[in-house]
Amino acid sequence: MKKILLIASLSLSFIVHTIQAQDPKRFQGEVDKIIARDANIAHSDLIVFAGSSSFRMWNSLQEDFSDRHVVNHGFGGSETSDLIFYVDELITRYNPKQIFIYEGDNDLNAGKDVKRVLADADKLVDAIRAKVPATVEIVYVTPKPSPSRWALKKKYQQFNRKLKKWAKREENVKVLDVWPAMLGENGEPKPELFIEDKLHMNKDGYAIWTKIFRSYFK
Repeated sequence: MKKILLIASLSLSFIVHTIQAQDPKRFQGEVDKIIARDANIAHSDLIVFAGSSSFRMWNSLQEDFSDRHVVNHGFGGSETSDLIFYVDELITRYNPKQIFIYEGDNDLNAGKDVKRVLADADKLVDAIRAKVPATVEIVYVTPKPSPSRWALKKKYQQFNRKLKKWAKREENVKVLDVWPAMLGENGEPKPELFIEDKLHMNKDGYAIWTKIFRSYFK
């Protein structure tokens, strides 16, 4: 029995390690398409949106902010470590005026602990700052509340609290908290804001985000 338990424990450890150390090159094809699409973009007032699928699926982003120069560099179901790997291709090479980041949602769901995800957020900002001056504001968006991941509510809330404390210590980093606008009177995510998978948002969800994000533009 002890041998069986040991094997099970080792197997679980391997699975967790595998989940937490996925190869970012799995997104290479998608990133290459983004690079090709935006190769000739050059605006002194460019705003870059980079992160996971909640940005990637924001298909109306440029239409919603038609009065601004914005680019959508959301990709895959990425985690923070993936964006760190592609930080030059998706963020710094464009010399942005402002940067919006959406990462952490998939990290927390994949089993990474709050401390690890926060450490990766710190690494991401350091990677950006290595090539983008501190005068450029970074807006870090809190992982959103969603019905499909509501069982992880406390973990998300803990991360969001720590994210805000961390941002206060960073130069020109703000946190955009999407939670208040996405919760109903019962304190749970509004189901009408999501598509069938109960994870990603529909046009009503993005309409709320449009209003919130606009108030953070420089």
